[in-house]
Amino acid sequence: MTEAPPDEPTHGQRRWLGSGHAWWVFLALLVVLLALPWSQARLAERGWPPDTWLWRYLAVAAIGAVVGFAEVVSRYRDEPWTVAGSPPGLTFIGANAAAALAALGVLEYYHEVFTPPADGLTRTLLAGFGAMLVLRSKLLTLRQPGGADVEVGPAFVVDSLLTAVNRDVDRRRAERRIALVTRMARRLSAHPFEHSAPHLKGALLAFQTMDAEERTRLSNTIRTMLSDPEVIALANEVKYAMIGYDYLTAFGEQTFICAFDELERSILAAPRG
Repeated sequence: MTEAPPDEPTHGQRRWLGSGHAWWVFLALLVVLLALPWSQARLAERGWPPDTWLWRYLAVAAIGAVVGFAEVVSRYRDEPWTVAGSPPGLTFIGANAAAALAALGVLEYYHEVFTPPADGLTRTLLAGFGAMLVLRSKLLTLRQPGGADVEVGPAFVVDSLLTAVNRDVDRRRAERRIALVTRMARRLSAHPFEHSAPHLKGALLAFQTMDAEERTRLSNTIRTMLSDPEVIALANEVKYAMIGYDYLTAFGEQTFICAFDELERSILAAPRG
């Protein structure tokens, strides 16, 4: 069985965000949001939403954090939830929340200049989503003598921060990916890759919503590895590592471990002739 590297979170810790608990929290929040219009009259009688500075700033920070969270999660396919909870991911999410807080603070402190809406909820939404829009705006593009374009505006700061986050996350993820794939490849190195290829192709059918293009690409990769003379000459361990990185990106950690554990069981259970 493939085990997680000792310096990484445990199986249960890694899966909290990606499985049941997080989705139950998400569904609970969704139910609350859907119930708001139905109970709006009663809530209004009780003074909800409370137009206090605490609620306004908590709400606007949540808007910024959710937008930042969505942007980070969309960039990493193998373990997006884990990446969002990493220090670089939290830094980017916190930066978006801080920008939204600053926007609301400016609106309320300089209310005579900007004349924001009197309604606290509208002002909060305007600050939250307005800040996200401003942060991603580009004022102009300067073309350098070498042909490179330099974008001037707040988007440059966001892109620079995202680049730094991506670089740091890539390094952190690379360490774990190398450990997982190397262990798997070493464990299967005694088994010819061509005997495992049908099982690897069959594992692609486990996904119900995988893009047809992605499934075709992975199948073609296996087919190429079985027909390319240069790849055929490589050691089995190298071949398993090559396909392992592709599968880890497409499957995610837990499904990757499950797929190759079952692959090993199938190989060992096959009659030897």
